[in-house]
Amino acid sequence: MGRFDLQEHLSCSYYVKTMDEGFRYFNGKMGESMTTKRTISNQIIFIIEGELEIAYGAFATVKGCSGQMFFIPRYTSLEYTIIKEGLFIVASYNTVTHFCITTAISALSKTIHQVEYEFKPFEIKETLVPFLNLLYVYILDGVNCRHIHDIKIEELFFIFKVYYKKEELAAFLYPMVGTSLDFRNKVFNYCHQSGTVRELAELCGISLKTFNRQFVAEFGEAPSLWMQKRLIEDIKYRLADKRIPLKELVEEFNLSSVSHLVRLCKKYLGETPGEFRRNLGNDMK
Repeated sequence: MGRFDLQEHLSCSYYVKTMDEGFRYFNGKMGESMTTKRTISNQIIFIIEGELEIAYGAFATVKGCSGQMFFIPRYTSLEYTIIKEGLFIVASYNTVTHFCITTAISALSKTIHQVEYEFKPFEIKETLVPFLNLLYVYILDGVNCRHIHDIKIEELFFIFKVYYKKEELAAFLYPMVGTSLDFRNKVFNYCHQSGTVRELAELCGISLKTFNRQFVAEFGEAPSLWMQKRLIEDIKYRLADKRIPLKELVEEFNLSSVSHLVRLCKKYLGETPGEFRRNLGNDMK
């Protein structure tokens, strides 16, 4: 069935041609790949048909197939390759606001110690199938209403809450689970605009002392160490692309010089950037 009142839909202030947050789909062909230096939103990738190989951050490449889904936290490096062509739906969001959902996600922090995080695909349960089918119809028909996409993100998490066990959700959403979603969101919103812990605390609107205390309670480690790990993960990911000159990486990560980059790599990766790239090539043989 086609849409009625098409012009009214297109002229609505809530209609947008491209969705930064919400749902989209792509039909991938075998061998196609995409690299994102830094995702701006959390992403859930649903494999409706086909096979997909995904790597993000410092994690090894993992394969998923029809009936499975991946969760990718925002502000991480992402690369995927189509192994078998098919249909893929992507949900992008920064946060969920409904009190019932945010309370349920925060409550997962009590379960998080029972699971060990592993980047892997999770099952798309039967209840999600009609939800995704209807979404696909919406997207095909160009129903790019920001309001309906927001509603559907909330509905997606309601389905997660009702039809998935707490242990399953804690393992799936592990990188984003904590006691204070508001604090976590602030940290992820501003971490890549900050070169120091003090700058990050100021952007979050919290005193340095309070920020340090709250950060350790939420993330389980000092903010300086957390920021250092993320920097090294980003550098490691970008080094894997041998086409990028070292001088470009120095500018990208606001380092003082190539020598500064070399010192960081030797300290945290155990080898120089050149050695890392050469050994990466050997590992792939």
